[in-house]
Amino acid sequence: MNVLIVSDFQVYPPINGAGIAQFGVLEPLSKKCNISVLFHQHFTPSEKELGELRHLLPNIKFYTLGDSVKKTQSKKLFNTLKGSINTLKKLALHAKDFVKNSFIDNSFESGKDFDGNLVKFHTFLYPPNSKKKIDKVLEIIKNDEIDIIQLDFESNLNLVSLIPDNIKKVYGCYDCQFYRVDSFIEAGLTQSEYARYVREYIKTLEISFLRQYDVVIANTEPEAAALDNALNAQGEKDKVVLAPYPVLDKDFIELNRNQFYRPDKLLFVGTEYHFPNKDGVNWFLEEIAPTIFKKFGLRLHVVGSWSQETKQRYKDHPSQVVFTGFVDDLSSLIKSSIYISPMRLCGGLRAKILTAMAQGMPVIAHPQSLIGNSAKHMESVMIADDVSSFCFAVDYLLADLERTFTLCKNAQELMRTSYSQSFAAEKRFHIYEKLLK
Repeated sequence: MNVLIVSDFQVYPPINGAGIAQFGVLEPLSKKCNISVLFHQHFTPSEKELGELRHLLPNIKFYTLGDSVKKTQSKKLFNTLKGSINTLKKLALHAKDFVKNSFIDNSFESGKDFDGNLVKFHTFLYPPNSKKKIDKVLEIIKNDEIDIIQLDFESNLNLVSLIPDNIKKVYGCYDCQFYRVDSFIEAGLTQSEYARYVREYIKTLEISFLRQYDVVIANTEPEAAALDNALNAQGEKDKVVLAPYPVLDKDFIELNRNQFYRPDKLLFVGTEYHFPNKDGVNWFLEEIAPTIFKKFGLRLHVVGSWSQETKQRYKDHPSQVVFTGFVDDLSSLIKSSIYISPMRLCGGLRAKILTAMAQGMPVIAHPQSLIGNSAKHMESVMIADDVSSFCFAVDYLLADLERTFTLCKNAQELMRTSYSQSFAAEKRFHIYEKLLK
């Protein structure tokens, strides 16, 4: 079985949810079938990183586009332009979000011409992939005698049109686009007829491409149901399958009750350039954080790239929020933090929550953040969506450390059994196997 995976985002090093989703299945899958991977041209590893990757996964063929800009080359360029290694890190590690923001008015927020920017969230609506990428895909298909091609994320969605009929086609749908607009509408960010028009426009295009695939992989039940209903309306039955993406094995930290400390802070990891992060953190700081700080003395530490404008906005905030920027080693924060996920938008599986659970942190999450996650309230996670429920969740976690330690152990075991690399890869392999029968 020869499989080509056309990637998006930064696969290696895997530093965000999208990268983890792709990287996490490669090693176990490579033991069952022949894997070829084509990197996105904007996220090609440096020569050093590519060497590390080939050493780490020797059975996989990795391909790049010839004129891809390597990060080692980019370093000199950005140092010259910006004079700051921190700027390089922000752009290199979050390049996809940076590119997206080149299309989006960076100053917009909820209530500031949200509808006017709505269509710009959807990268598959923009000009098609380059001729060089098209030629490379067809070259790999021929040379590696590919049986199955998997195209991940919306920017690769339209590539299906060029794939020969004899190749089985799989789409990794990590974020259903029309479902995303539904989440904006349901969250009250927009109620306009224009938003509904954009939603139907996106849905028509998205479904027209999805119909050309043999299988569509969804990560959450609501998205799977939305896709299934839309495709069934077109007479396409049994095309959508549900399969989670994994937690990396290296992120499992052994839990020791003697080293389990009373939480003294809240933690969120994510970049502002991903709009659901921006919306969630703003909502939490405006609605929840001041009360949490007043009652429990817990400050929110936001790790990742956030604009100077946002930092200035919350400089004297009553919650005393801390924007740490990038942190190379999170271990000191992990030991005594409650991880929060206040994200209210979209329905994709949240890799950061999975990772936090694997690392043994207690987690408080908005219900929308837990879509696709089988964790249960007060058993392996705390669920909260307003001031009262967040206060209850924090009080519950601080009041009894034995109980909180058990909750964290339950969460980590859930990650091992249902979201491990081997579990996710096995699901993927069965999808491939069924396609070729």
